[in-house]
Order: sequence, then C-alpha cells, then structure tokens
Amino acid sequence: MEKIFIDSSIIIESFKGDSRGRNILSLLLKNLDQFEPKINSVVVSEVVYQLTFRKKFDIKEISEFITSFDILTIDEKVTLLALELIQKYNLKPNDALILSTCKYYKIKYLLSLDTDFEKPCEKEKIKLINSADKFI
Repeated sequence: MEKIFIDSSIIIESFKGDSRGRNILSLLLKNLDQFEPKINSVVVSEVVYQLTFRKKFDIKEISEFITSFDILTIDEKVTLLALELIQKYNLKPNDALILSTCKYYKIKYLLSLDTDFEKPCEKEKIKLINSADKFI
C-alpha cells in the first residue's frame, strides 16, 4: 500500500462544500485498499481551527474524521528538515512541516489545494494531487 499525505486544505474545503476538495477526498476514500492516508499535527491544528473556531463545525465530528487517519509525529529531524525547506523554497512554516513530513516518511503523494506546494513538490519528487483528474 502507498502512503498518501492529506493536507488540511483538502479536508477544510471538503467540509465547506468545495467540489474539488470533495472529489479528491472521495476518490481517496474509495481507494483505501490501495492507500494509507497520513496527516500530522499541523493538519490537525489547521483543520480544527478553521472548521470549529472559524466555521463553527462540531468538534466531535471533526475529531472523529481526522483521527481516522494515521497521525505522523513531527520530531526534531522533521523540524530540522522543515527549516531547510523554508530556506530552499521560501515556504510558510506549516507548509514546510507538511512537506518535510512527506520527505521524512517517504510519502510520494501529497493531496493539497495549496498552490505553494507546486514547485517544492516537483523539485522534491513528490506528486502533488490538486484535482480529481490528477488522482493516481
């Protein structure tokens, strides 16, 4: 099974009703026999903040959904790699932590609607999936 990382933008936009996010997430959920969905604490934080504090979704519903995925640890090695990626690509800290998590855990696929990942993913040989037609 292939590991696949889910950025917060996919989850947030899906819950808000965005068709791009929903279509990508739907394809992933239909193919769980082929993929192991992964997130990290950055994704948890961003999803909880955006959906419960800003959009007033129920925390129980959000918690149940995000904890259904494997939550990967951000340790010192992941953090140091993130600092390198910030310098190399001028990434925002949370984006760098997401990309460094993918690199450290050897995850080849990143589901995200964030255009800031386009160049870094290409350079780091991580396939960015930002639409249903790009889904593996």
